[in-house]
Amino acid sequence: MKINIKIYAVLIGILLILFTLVTFLSSRKNVRPLKTENYTSPTYTSILSPTLEITKTAVITPKPGETLFPGSASPTPLHPDFTGAQDETFSDDEVETAKQRQTLRSKLPMKEPTFLIDYDYGKDTFTVTLSEPRDQSQQQFANWLNENYPKLKVDEFVYL
Repeated sequence: MKINIKIYAVLIGILLILFTLVTFLSSRKNVRPLKTENYTSPTYTSILSPTLEITKTAVITPKPGETLFPGSASPTPLHPDFTGAQDETFSDDEVETAKQRQTLRSKLPMKEPTFLIDYDYGKDTFTVTLSEPRDQSQQQFANWLNENYPKLKVDEFVYL
């Protein structure tokens, strides 16, 4: 058993050495020699106060109306003119009904003395749990709804 452990340790060591060697050699392959044809080395006038002299300078100035990098992306994205969606207008009555539904939904669950209102998101419906006597409770709920949310209809609610 000890021999197997030693063999595995030697094999792992050899593999690590090979991996390191291959990584080192492949990284050296990508190094390119410097081109010296357009390069002028700097000259220094003194060791104490080095002054850098550059013999060749290049200044890029674009002509009027010309971009420095043609084909580059605009800093302002261009939005499509048409998305495929059709503009839809809603009447004031539809807008008011939607606002009242949203307002009521944001206040739920709501408990009153004769009824409890909740919202079922799975079915997209309001649920009303009526207390006994149900007829009287349903009438009180209808009065309350008409006073507070007149655009919502009584038949939009599911009674439990």
